[in-house]
Amino acid sequence: MKPVYLSEKPFMEPTKEVFIIVKGPQGEEFTIRQWREGINKTIRYEILDRKMEVAVGNLEFQEEEIKNQLRWENPLIEDWIIEEFINILNAILKEEYDFLKERLESDYDLEVTEPKMISYESDHPLIFYLEIPEFMKKRIFYCIEKLLPEYEGYLKNFLENHNKEDDVMLIKVIWKFLKK
Repeated sequence: MKPVYLSEKPFMEPTKEVFIIVKGPQGEEFTIRQWREGINKTIRYEILDRKMEVAVGNLEFQEEEIKNQLRWENPLIEDWIIEEFINILNAILKEEYDFLKERLESDYDLEVTEPKMISYESDHPLIFYLEIPEFMKKRIFYCIEKLLPEYEGYLKNFLENHNKEDDVMLIKVIWKFLKK
């Protein structure tokens, strides 16, 4: 599920340049450019004869948000436990990075298949969020079981409880667009 509204600036920026990918009645794709030259100027549109391409720029866990949530829920949790948990998450993401990137950049319907893109809106048109897929959760749980066995139940519950819309365990997907 690639983004169709592309801009390098946040949604709230009034003078941003936007590229919108649309499909015509016969399924042909084309790009509309939207911009304004100043805050007091009229928005202008142009149909481009080139197609805009998008690609995954980065996939990352929301490390600071995870740390803060863990500390808020359990003020007695030790820093080394949090760091080890983050290390596990990042190691598994690194191993699955290319697979996830390929799936995200393909034409799979990510609303119904894994990995599942969350429709949670960020303040930026090139940032989306992704649920941790089941196959990754199983690997994360295995690592927690082996490396942090005394915190296994707590960390598994934390992951399950916060891997949903607008929550800290979602994988942040940062798209980039390529002007052709």
